[in-house]
Amino acid sequence: MQYSQPRAPGAADRFKRLWLRLTSARRGLQLADKAGRCLLIVVLALRSLTCVAAAGEMWPNDFNNWFSTDMRPVKIAFFDDRFDRTREPVRFEIPRAWIAFVDGYSPRELDQVPDSIQTWVLHIWLSEPDGVPLSSRVSEIARSGQHGISAARDSLRAEEYHVSFYKIDPTMTAERWSSRYPKSPTIERDGRQYDPNRMVYMSNGTDDAFIEADCNGSNPVAFCDYIVRVSPQLMASMTFLDFRYDRGIEFANARIRHALGVLCRQSRALCITASTPAN
Repeated sequence: MQYSQPRAPGAADRFKRLWLRLTSARRGLQLADKAGRCLLIVVLALRSLTCVAAAGEMWPNDFNNWFSTDMRPVKIAFFDDRFDRTREPVRFEIPRAWIAFVDGYSPRELDQVPDSIQTWVLHIWLSEPDGVPLSSRVSEIARSGQHGISAARDSLRAEEYHVSFYKIDPTMTAERWSSRYPKSPTIERDGRQYDPNRMVYMSNGTDDAFIEADCNGSNPVAFCDYIVRVSPQLMASMTFLDFRYDRGIEFANARIRHALGVLCRQSRALCITASTPAN
């Protein structure tokens, strides 16, 4: 039997082997790349789950405001400056469920508002007719199966109100508050003096529970911001339905007085005293 001698690889063979090596290497890189991507996705997913587990309850599509139905009290030291804490704060307690936003305490980082806090920005969200936290009203509607959280809140737009506090000098008056802005001519509108430059309605004195009403334009909008004296050391912006829809100025006065009663029953630090007029 005659055997043929193995022939030396030619250029075509060398090219074929090189091509196979390159193809194999490319496939290896592709597999490694896919594995790396999968690993990255897993890591990011775990990090996301960790963040969700650490975060507190938030309103849907709202990463800044708290959503709690916990009625246990939170002790608050309320200052007039974010950084200067040398002046004595206003101290009071409110239910945790009242709190929607508090500077320095984020629901993205904490599971709940701590039992004792220091801040200079505080927003609370309540509802008519009895001052129940908006979060509790929304939760009750959602549990009944009538609506989801977002739709439940939408159904309460006419009843919800927000209160945002400001610490002030006890000697502050309505005139001094309004004098922070340059004076401009006013006109009569909706039974009150109206500043068209600032788009603000002015109080007519002791008949009104507010100092100013900022309604963002001459035509009715969703909400107005009503500037209110809460206590000797606190002012607030109360935000609720625009009085111009169909209810008139007395609707605004009645809701403000009702809200002030809710705050006062909660804490004496949130009460107007006999010596301090509401405006």
